Amino acid sequence: MKKIFLSYALCFLAFTSFSQIISLESVIIDSGTLNPIADALVTIDGTSLAEFTSEKGEFIIWDIPQGRQIVTITKKGYVPKIFILTVEKEVPFTIEKIALEVSKKEKNRRKKIKREEEKKIKALLARKERAIKARNEKINEIRKQNNNSVVIDYRSDIKYNPTDTVSVENEVTGFSAIQEKYAKILDVEPSEIDNIELYNLIENWYPTTYLLGGSTDDGIDCSSFTQLIFSEVYKKYIERTADKQYESKFSDRFKNKSELKEGDLLFFDKGNGEDLTITHVGLYLKNDMFVHSTSRKSKEKGANGVQISNLSELFWKKRLVCGAKRLDE
Repeated sequence: MKKIFLSYALCFLAFTSFSQIISLESVIIDSGTLNPIADALVTIDGTSLAEFTSEKGEFIIWDIPQGRQIVTITKKGYVPKIFILTVEKEVPFTIEKIALEVSKKEKNRRKKIKREEEKKIKALLARKERAIKARNEKINEIRKQNNNSVVIDYRSDIKYNPTDTVSVENEVTGFSAIQEKYAKILDVEPSEIDNIELYNLIENWYPTTYLLGGSTDDGIDCSSFTQLIFSEVYKKYIERTADKQYESKFSDRFKNKSELKEGDLLFFDKGNGEDLTITHVGLYLKNDMFVHSTSRKSKEKGANGVQISNLSELFWKKRLVCGAKRLDE
């Protein structure tokens, strides 16, 4: 009898525990193509709850606190999606699909890339057409000289495929244009630019202006930019503001510059010698250089926003507080 009672008690406890799990589950899709969006970041504001979408655009967040929660969904090239989730009952929430709109800047960028690819492919086809024509004309000339009246049709049967890509790798050096460009900027060998995804992201965001509180390619601030890098490149969630990134238990801070490695966070204050207040954050690259989004105009660009700066520059040197390696959660 005691065993039967204990079995019922355990079943009841398991059912009760399960019913108290509050979760949010959905699929993120592109509003235009309806294709799933992978690696979109879904966060519950004010909490440490965050998940990336799978290759199928799926995500599930567990143990959501009761009350009024703000859900934010971000992905580079898309307009951030923000909605309110009111959690009153201890039951799972399932939303069939959540659509993200492509940002205006991303639409223009995609159109530009498509036009450039089409232009390159058409030029390639034209060169092949000319080569085939020249070859066939030569053959016809030889045959005529041999009293052969056969004429070869030189029209090419090559068809345009919009999925074709043109290699950007330098045939002489074996390095990509991105590797050569950033090796020159950082004064290192092209072979040292091995995190291609990181430098592609920097290249795509390089023209973006600074905007306090911004998180899109229409304008972005320093902490949102580092958060973007960690979510897109390192597949990790970090806090939204510079001070919270600094204070996080997952930020292993250090002061010795010689310990800096690519991907480390850099924290700065006002540089006035008063009470420590973290006002800025960037990401270390190589050779004393770091990337960040700043309101300060660069000498090269003559504008603010995403740029690469040198830690040896007096302005940044006197404001640097420390570096930090981001630990796995």
